[in-house]
Amino acid sequence: MKERIELWLDPEPLTQLIGSSSIIYFIVSLSILWLAKIIKSRLVSYQLNTELTTRDNKAVAVATAGYLLAVMIVIRGVLLSDSELDTSAYSSQLIDVAMTLAWSLVAIVLLLISAVVNDKFLLHSFSNRKELIQDRNVGTGAVVAASYIGTALLISSAVKGASDASFAIELTDTVVYFIAGQAAFIIMGIFYQKLTSYDIHAQIEQNNAAAGVSFGMTLVAMALLLSGYLQNNDSLLGFAAWIPLSLILLFISRFAVDKIVLPQSDINEEIAKDQNWGVALLEGSVAIGIALILNASFS
Repeated sequence: MKERIELWLDPEPLTQLIGSSSIIYFIVSLSILWLAKIIKSRLVSYQLNTELTTRDNKAVAVATAGYLLAVMIVIRGVLLSDSELDTSAYSSQLIDVAMTLAWSLVAIVLLLISAVVNDKFLLHSFSNRKELIQDRNVGTGAVVAASYIGTALLISSAVKGASDASFAIELTDTVVYFIAGQAAFIIMGIFYQKLTSYDIHAQIEQNNAAAGVSFGMTLVAMALLLSGYLQNNDSLLGFAAWIPLSLILLFISRFAVDKIVLPQSDINEEIAKDQNWGVALLEGSVAIGIALILNASFS
């Protein structure tokens, strides 16, 4: 017990906090977040601030929230990477800050590309821009946000997993796994539609927020499983094999929700007919929870 009390009263962590340079990285991270928002505002064909405030566009708000959260997920991944630099403390810190900025810019570019992939392939039956701006479709916003977050999880894991390699190798790994991850999202969308009794695209286009929430959260769950693999493995063949296994496990979780958690109800009917976003939230939460458990199990 004496040792435990001494551990509780150990002043060394407090000293480390006071002398820590973490505030520098925090300021840099906030600057990157501001830069990401500026880049997003310049590249979209609508006035972002106007949509978020004057028009109170919840669909754009959800999509933008996903984008900004995605940027922060990548920043966190870069900051947690274990780079070993044989330099002085001062130059090491400068290099770390520069690398954080560089990877954040790479991530922003890939996130914007993922939005194009989302528009052309995941939700290919209609225009995301029209649904977000004209129809203020929250369901579309949820899927766009999930695409951003899922992409960020993959980028973050790829960067963290290759932290002892050169920037060129890390960048190559990240781009390769980004492409593989986007392909996995498209495949998941196809299988999700095949195994669902309602037309996902039609439901989302009809402003069914429940359909968007369900699909979006399942997309995040898929990304969690894929990013979990990347944190422990580098094999692209293994990654390819993990994709169908992830799909099977996620759809088993959907069946479990339908038969165990809600035995008296049908998820498809609740989402498509009743537009019950509460059930969609429950289904998506179980999928994400199962993804987290599976990552821990296979780690």
